[in-house]
Amino acid sequence: GSGKTSIMRHIAANLLSKGESVGILELEANNRQTALGLMSTAVGKNLLIGEHDQEELDSAFSNSIADWNLFCYDGFGSYDPDIVFNRIEYLATGLECKVIILDHLSILLSGLDGDERRMIDTTMTRLRSLVERTGIALFLVSHLRRASNDRNSHEEGGRVSLSALRGSHSIAQISDQVVALEVDQQSGDERKLTTVRILKNRYSGEVGVACQLSYDLNTCRFNEHEIEPESGFNPATDF
Repeated sequence: GSGKTSIMRHIAANLLSKGESVGILELEANNRQTALGLMSTAVGKNLLIGEHDQEELDSAFSNSIADWNLFCYDGFGSYDPDIVFNRIEYLATGLECKVIILDHLSILLSGLDGDERRMIDTTMTRLRSLVERTGIALFLVSHLRRASNDRNSHEEGGRVSLSALRGSHSIAQISDQVVALEVDQQSGDERKLTTVRILKNRYSGEVGVACQLSYDLNTCRFNEHEIEPESGFNPATDF
């Protein structure tokens, strides 16, 4: 509920508008929802809520997806990891997608039986091997483990650390970058600022609070804000 899928769509729409080839596997959404979400972000109007006439939808499509190198995976409710891995490899090698978004890890594993930690270890190793072999940029969405007490609840904006990643340390160990979203979903503030925290950065080592974002439901876009003092940002230790 922190906006993981929305921010992935925002990133995808931005890359697609610049001519990148992007493959998207949203395992919790059908392709209609994915397409409408991307179109909404591109044109700055929420097409997922309310009624919209055909002319409006046609115009949004023409100004976005019609000119994009976009490939969406339709799993028909199937989460067989072998099939998903096969599709990612096809997107990378057959369709030459340089960026692929997999949303999300937990539902990918739901089709397997066994120990969750070992399944995550195996899946992360296979994904890393695929990335190295094909040279793609892979955005992998992951959920968090439940906090030990309500005070640190992630649903109420609790600070996220690498140890909060659900199921296995291999998510943090194998990834090149780990980015966390922190937002108090029950906040009375209409903006509901989302803190973007860099937990791991293999490229330069810089970690800490990167920025704060607010989500505009009417445009399906994120807007950046100056970091507020109460966020706990300390320039001496964060970034």
